[in-house]
Amino acid sequence: SLPLISEILFQVLGIPVAAKLYLETLGNVVVVSVARRRTLVTSNFDVSMRVFKENGLNYTSRMAENSGLARIGMLNAGIIWNNETAEWRKLRQYFQRAVNNRALDLATKYTVDSVDFAMVLFPIFKHGGGRLDLLAFLRTITLDVTNRLMFAVNVQNHAGLIEAIVEYFQAWEYFLIRPSFSYLLSPFLYRRHCKAVARLSHLSQMILQEKLEELEEFGEEAVEDNFLKHLVVDMRRGEVSQANVVQCI
Repeated sequence: SLPLISEILFQVLGIPVAAKLYLETLGNVVVVSVARRRTLVTSNFDVSMRVFKENGLNYTSRMAENSGLARIGMLNAGIIWNNETAEWRKLRQYFQRAVNNRALDLATKYTVDSVDFAMVLFPIFKHGGGRLDLLAFLRTITLDVTNRLMFAVNVQNHAGLIEAIVEYFQAWEYFLIRPSFSYLLSPFLYRRHCKAVARLSHLSQMILQEKLEELEEFGEEAVEDNFLKHLVVDMRRGEVSQANVVQCI
């Protein structure tokens, strides 16, 4: 495709819709221009496996300009394709350790409990005419299961946290595919997305602080082993930075 047309489509439609359009019209493996880079879009499982599993060490960069990545906290931080390869490998171990057979078995159990939990909150999902906001319902279940498995903290406001997550990923897409000069063209949109990033970062820091306080009050042995505990314990030992812990959350 012509680079300019491709860029416009991704800018206007967004990544998921534009990618779906290309795959439906041009086949299941397409090379397009996104964020000023040649980008592979595919729905082919074998191609995905080749990229992520068999040939993964050759892919160390994220799509987007450094300025955009910095604004969403992903410039050489976290685990989604990180040019700081040694740091990336270290952080990836926490995710690998967390997603094991025991966690998958617990996820099945927790999902049943979380559906019951979401049903208690059912009135907040209803709109006029008795309709159900199914997406919000599923997001509540997903958040509750994730928290039980990975964080085990007291979430006071599920709806508020879900809203912050949704707004963050809107900002994530904006900063991934928009060139930095375009921020000046839409200052209101730019400020809104910066605010969304700051909001979720703040909430993530609150989750981190709660786990820190729990460890200080009860000690490491008494706190349930999970993804966040391992990160925070190693952060206290100076093995992981606080910024990376927040980004992993």
